[in-house]
Amino acid sequence: MESIPSTCDSCSKPLRKNKNKRVTIRKEIDPVSNKLMRLCNSCGLRFFRARWRVKKERVKVASQEEKEKYKLEVDAFSKLVYKIVDDDEIACRLRCPVSSPKICRCIQCYLTMDDNFSGDLNTCVISRSRAKELQELCRSAKSLIQTRDIGVSDSMDEQRCVNSKTKLRSKDYEEFVFANRNRLKNEYSMCERGCQRVLCYSNNFLHKQLKSNSKHESRIAGKHVAISETLPLSQLGQFRCCKQRCTGMASSHASLLASWRQRSLAGQLEARRVLAEMCRPAGGHTNCRQFIRYVTGCSDGLLAKVRQELKQSLGYEEPAEHGLKEYWRQKKIKAASSRGNSRALTGSSKVVDGTAKNGVESEKRNSILS
Repeated sequence: MESIPSTCDSCSKPLRKNKNKRVTIRKEIDPVSNKLMRLCNSCGLRFFRARWRVKKERVKVASQEEKEKYKLEVDAFSKLVYKIVDDDEIACRLRCPVSSPKICRCIQCYLTMDDNFSGDLNTCVISRSRAKELQELCRSAKSLIQTRDIGVSDSMDEQRCVNSKTKLRSKDYEEFVFANRNRLKNEYSMCERGCQRVLCYSNNFLHKQLKSNSKHESRIAGKHVAISETLPLSQLGQFRCCKQRCTGMASSHASLLASWRQRSLAGQLEARRVLAEMCRPAGGHTNCRQFIRYVTGCSDGLLAKVRQELKQSLGYEEPAEHGLKEYWRQKKIKAASSRGNSRALTGSSKVVDGTAKNGVESEKRNSILS
């Protein structure tokens, strides 16, 4: 019969048998010595979890000195690119400016054909064909961005006016950006900022809610769209989410779920309204978290924020106003009040000066007459 050890092989603590609980001994193999170890419960759990724990590499944040050094490196790299493209503006664009939280160098890696490019400009060789390819993309984007489509807008406010013609962004430029943006990100492994440098577009171009669109939708969809599109509403009734079977609404209230999904994809503000509407108690119960995720594709963090806002507002469904809007409103009010006070002070000072001058002049007249 195998004898029970008195101490743990890892922490050397005594393994004593308590009155109401027996000693649990865990057996693990030491990865260094490859020997069998008899461990206490806590040490055994630590060894067991270490085998399944995935070690995530921490992102090395660039220091301020490294960022300053990278700026000089980028300027020197642009001079090398200028020798090939012979265009100062395009040479300044063919470089990745990202240095926070870490240095990117995605465009530099593509031009030097080195995925592990470390910034050594003395030994690097820039591919002439790749530089010319990116140069043509820049030139095409700059030429298309200057063209505008003149036509009647889709918005209801501008449809009322018959002669209203708005200058809209060229559709050819939009198609050009989205076609080449996916290619640069997927095939050339460029970051978002690098794609913006090459194709001459901004974050505002991607995410702005267009007034020329009647639905006021942005050009690209949010991250939650991919989750909601993976599960069609027709198949939602086949899944079991909780004991209340909220997914059964897919057969009884299909049109309501379709409207919820369509509204949740319209924008962040409308998505919050939909979440508040779905979180409101109805029929003696509330929709579960998994069902709301199936329909809208929102994250758990956003759902928790909306529920907290509902709790604070006592069930008021309208989402809270953004803090920056209140900040700028108060700032404008303070600026207007300060301008009014300054004008009042200047006006009163002018009145005082006028009365003083009149008093001095009257005294002079009286002295002359006397």
